[in-house]
Formats: sequence, C-alpha cells, structure tokens
Amino acid sequence: MKSEQWEENQKKKEYLNGYIKAKRKEQRILDQIQQLRMDKMFPGIRYSDMPGGSNMSDLSDFAVKMEELMQELKSQMEECAAIRREIIRKIECLSDETEKLVLRLRYIQFKSWEEIQNKTEVSCLRRVFRIHGRALNHFNVSD
Repeated sequence: MKSEQWEENQKKKEYLNGYIKAKRKEQRILDQIQQLRMDKMFPGIRYSDMPGGSNMSDLSDFAVKMEELMQELKSQMEECAAIRREIIRKIECLSDETEKLVLRLRYIQFKSWEEIQNKTEVSCLRRVFRIHGRALNHFNVSD
C-alpha cells in the first residue's frame, strides 16, 4: 500500500512541477530573444554557443525571427498562466491552510524547503516535509 501511495504522490509532484517547467520554457524563449538581439547589435561577437542569428543578412530576417519568437513567448506565457491558475485552484480545494501554504510556496513561488520552514514558522524541516506529504495525500489532481 505504501508503494502505491508513493507512486501516486510522485505523479502529483510531477503535475505540480508542471508550472516550473512551463516557466523554464518561457525563460528559454526570453534567452533566445536576448541572444537574437545581441547577435544583431554586435554581429561579430559570440556571447554563447547557441546557434546564432549573426549571419542574418538584413533587417527583415531579424524581424521575421523576432516576430516568431515573440509569438512563441506570448503563447508560452498564456500557457504558464493557465497552468498556474489550475494548480492554485486545486491547491485551494485543500481544507488545511498550512498544507495550502506549503504547496503554494513550493510549487507556485518555487521556494526552498528552508524558506518554506521560515515562512510557515514550523520548528524543523522534518515537520515541513510531513506537512508536504500530508498535503500531497490530500491533493487531488482530478478536481
């Protein structure tokens, strides 16, 4: 039985981590936009090993690529917002306020365990982990 609960909680954590994965993808797109701008402003200088746009011959190539990236960014930002809203809605279904707080701090605000301990004013990390475990047990992905 414990193994089944552990596997179920792993799936719940994977679901909850969906927001941070979406935010990381958003950041990668922002990094690409920044690299594209740097390559256009300083075509002879390489700032990273990323395949660059420094060989773009004219402004129209730059504009097309920038527009593509901006559309991708907009789409990713909308996806992030939707994932965040859905996760928060499901967290709010929990009845225990401390469990809600721990899940919000960990999966929405990306806080470390130590930061969570400080914000919840819990005496030790072990207790934070227990609260997190209870919260996962009560959390329902299908709500």
